[in-house]
Amino acid sequence: MKLPTINTNTIETLVKTGLENAREASPALLIAAGTIGLVTGAVMAWKASRKVDDEIEVAKQDKADEIEKEVEEVELTPAETAKAVWKTVVPVAAIEIISVGCIIGGYTIKRHRMDAVVTAATLSASQLKLYQEKALETVGPKKEKEIKAAVSKEQLDKKFESNLSDDDIIVTGRGTQLFFEPTQNCLFYSDREFIQKCFNNLNMRMINEMYITLNELYSELGLPSTSIGDDLGWTVEDGQFEPSFDAIFTRDGRTCACIDYIPKGPTYDFRRRYA
Repeated sequence: MKLPTINTNTIETLVKTGLENAREASPALLIAAGTIGLVTGAVMAWKASRKVDDEIEVAKQDKADEIEKEVEEVELTPAETAKAVWKTVVPVAAIEIISVGCIIGGYTIKRHRMDAVVTAATLSASQLKLYQEKALETVGPKKEKEIKAAVSKEQLDKKFESNLSDDDIIVTGRGTQLFFEPTQNCLFYSDREFIQKCFNNLNMRMINEMYITLNELYSELGLPSTSIGDDLGWTVEDGQFEPSFDAIFTRDGRTCACIDYIPKGPTYDFRRRYA
């Protein structure tokens, strides 16, 4: 009988893929394992508590027989108690300790990864800022504004590939002019004067609160918050931030004002300065 041929390259690829997936999911796996371990340890502790009582009674009886006294008259020393119950107690304690370690380890890995992401984002933001400054020096303010508008137009077209429907536009109840917010990638109705007023309010708040998050701006504008909105923002050290409006058109020909932030957009590292 001919044995099937085993492709070692395929096995190696599967193993590598499995290890990479496990490494990527390691924080979640550790936290899950720790949680399961704590529950298991709690059940084992409940069962062990009754067994420990029996083991202590057996140890007392053995000691009473040895010294020829009644069981009621016998008291175990801490060392004797530990000797009687260690086989029952140690596994439970070990599971609880390992479980807590898994949870702490999972959160530690998660935090380190987040720190790495924040550092990378900060470096990218610094490089982008330098690029924007050099682009402005090279092509001049007018051309640089045209480039920004073209980028925003491309972003808008990718987000909304067909003609717009009413469901695509957020109604804030603050105006009828169409605006595009590129960070959240959303279209909404509002009014320039109202938007400027929102920025003025936030700049006043930032003087006292030291920083403003992107989600706080969205709240002022009447837009929904986002998962990263609390991790992006501006600080009082950067000075006041203002809106800039670039005119672009949607695919179906509607005039739209794209919001840009000057002197710069929200950054990831803003909150670290006040941590």
